[in-house]
Amino acid sequence: MSFKLYLIAFSLLCAPYCLCQNKLQMALELAGSNRYQMERVLRHFQNEPQKLSAAEFLICNMPAHHNTYGYENAQSDAQTITASFIIDVVDKTFWQWKNCQWAQHLTFDEYLEWILPYKVAETQQLDLWRDTLSAFLSNLINRTPHDDDEYNTATKVTEVVRTALREKYGYLIDDNGRSSLTSIKDLQKLKPSTTGYYSQLLVMACRSVGVPSVLDESALGGRIPTTMTIDKEYKTATLWPVILSSKGIEEPIANDISNEESYGFFPYDKCPKVYRNTFAINPERWEYTKNTKSPFSINLCKIDVTDKYFLSSDLIIKIDEKLAQQLTDQYVFIAAEVYGNDVKHNDWIIVDFGVMKNNNAFFNKMGRDINYMVLGCIGKKLIPICEPFSLHKNGKIELLK
Repeated sequence: MSFKLYLIAFSLLCAPYCLCQNKLQMALELAGSNRYQMERVLRHFQNEPQKLSAAEFLICNMPAHHNTYGYENAQSDAQTITASFIIDVVDKTFWQWKNCQWAQHLTFDEYLEWILPYKVAETQQLDLWRDTLSAFLSNLINRTPHDDDEYNTATKVTEVVRTALREKYGYLIDDNGRSSLTSIKDLQKLKPSTTGYYSQLLVMACRSVGVPSVLDESALGGRIPTTMTIDKEYKTATLWPVILSSKGIEEPIANDISNEESYGFFPYDKCPKVYRNTFAINPERWEYTKNTKSPFSINLCKIDVTDKYFLSSDLIIKIDEKLAQQLTDQYVFIAAEVYGNDVKHNDWIIVDFGVMKNNNAFFNKMGRDINYMVLGCIGKKLIPICEPFSLHKNGKIELLK
């Protein structure tokens, strides 16, 4: 079954889930013949409540995660993962949460997203990357001071990891290599070559030694140039790690492991959206996937963190009543203006979705000082349904010609 068809099947099965809240049971059913592996995990942790909750968290969200390795089509991790792999992940990460000096300040919910997940990128194979990376990082990390009141450890610990990764795997940036992680075994012979790849590797390395880390990204992804700068030739961060310090402060880190020391992430003065990659399925995105008739697809495992970086506004945009009545469903989309290859003609990139109510389009946490346009689905096509407008730094809206 293709991954798209798999999601459709999951949607149909999850209709009763919305009523009975039995997400775990739905995931077990969708595991098919691999269900016994999931049940082995649950039996294994039945006398350890918190570990059982961690295992259930992984299993419940597996339908949104998939791999293609050794299969003709993408399959859900729930259909291919083994009980021994899940048990190993839960045991090792739980120990880190309870014992590592870098993770003891985390709540259980924070542990679930910042330490526990068994993959950082969807392209990863289900291998023991924690063992490989922690083997040469643990001693270095254990010697690094961890008192945030005296040391700026959120960046310093990352510097230790960055330096070690650079020495172990080398550092090469060119336009011809891989952009996403696959197998940990391939790291040394197939060097990464994009900053996004290095950001994924850095998060993996941090988690392997109990340093809480997640990946944030610009809504425009790898699209360069972006609205983050008026210089269309200037390249900006598109994917970067975030460390959760012992003060509970989220510290964005420069987005690669180059030779230059990182002094933290420099937030550019404007950006339409920043999203955080999660392992958990975002309920709002799940509802969209389940109910929309639009051809525009979205990643289920992202949350909006724009307001952690930039001034943002919640928008209510009036839509012409006749156009609003023609829309395929309640969902609408907002696009940001970005610089095109031709200086005279800019492009528009969809950065978020919203809902229509009473001929008004609602969007949350939109970055300011950017030009936007609202689109809707009529039939199977997305078309503009209002005049383009500029959201100024002071939060005011001005229509554009």
